Amino acid sequence: MPKVKVPKNPLTDVGSVIMKIKLIMGFVQCISIFPKTFRSVEWPEEFKRFSSVLNIFSIDLFGLLGNECAFKTGFYPKFLFQMAIVPGVLGLTAIAFLLFKILAPILCKKRLSNVTTESIKSAIFEILFLVIYTLYTSISTSIFELFNCHKIQGEWYLIADYTKKCSGPEYNSHLAVGFVGMAFFTVGIPLTLFFLMWSNRKVLFPDDCEGNDELKRHATIFTMYGSMYEDYKPSTFFFDLLDLFRRLMLTGGLMLLGTLLFRL
Repeated sequence: MPKVKVPKNPLTDVGSVIMKIKLIMGFVQCISIFPKTFRSVEWPEEFKRFSSVLNIFSIDLFGLLGNECAFKTGFYPKFLFQMAIVPGVLGLTAIAFLLFKILAPILCKKRLSNVTTESIKSAIFEILFLVIYTLYTSISTSIFELFNCHKIQGEWYLIADYTKKCSGPEYNSHLAVGFVGMAFFTVGIPLTLFFLMWSNRKVLFPDDCEGNDELKRHATIFTMYGSMYEDYKPSTFFFDLLDLFRRLMLTGGLMLLGTLLFRL
C-alpha cells in the first residue's frame, strides 16, 4: 500500500531553531520578571537594570524604559496596553491575510503559483504561536499584578502602583478586563491548543497512523500545528504548553501565591 508523503511547510523550515529560541526566551523572561514577582527582595541595582533590558524579550516596552521620568506612567495604562497587544496582533494579521489574498494574485501570481492557502495559514499560525508564546508570561503576570495588593492602615493598595487602591469603580473596571484576559488568554489559549493536539493525538506522528486516511489527516494536522510538537516525542507532544505553565508559575503564580498567603 503506497504511503502518503508528509509535506514540509514550504514557508518554514527552522523548527529546531525556533524551539531553542523559545526555551531560551522562556528562561530570560523569568529572570526579567523576578523583580516584579519578588518585590520584597532588595535586588542589586545592577540586576534591576539588567532585568529591565531583558524586558525586550517579553515585548514589555514600558519595563524596558524602566523608571525614566519622561516615560514613567501608572500601572493601569501599562496594563491596558498589554491587554490590547494580542487583539491588535490578531487584527493586523487578519488584515494582512486578507490583503495578501486580494493583492497577491494580481501582483505576484507567478511567484506564488506553488504556494497553497494551507501553507500560508500554517506559516501565519506558527508566527502567531511564537508571538503568543513570547507574550504569555508578561501579559499573564500583569493580570496577576491586579490581585497583588498590600494593606496599609486598613486600606488595600496595588503594589504595582501605590497610588491606586484595590477597590472602587476604577479598580473594578480594570479587574473585569483582567478576568476576561485570564479567561481568554492565560487559561483559554493553552487549553484550546492542548485540545487541538489531544483530539488529534492519534495522527500527530506518522508512525502512529494506520492506513492512508490517517496519514492524510496527519499531513493536514502537521502542516497546521506541527510547529507546536514536531521537535518532541509522541509521549511529550504537549511540552511547549507545559513550559508555558511552568513559566507562569515561576512568575505570576508565585506573586499570586504570596498575596494569598499574606491575606490568610
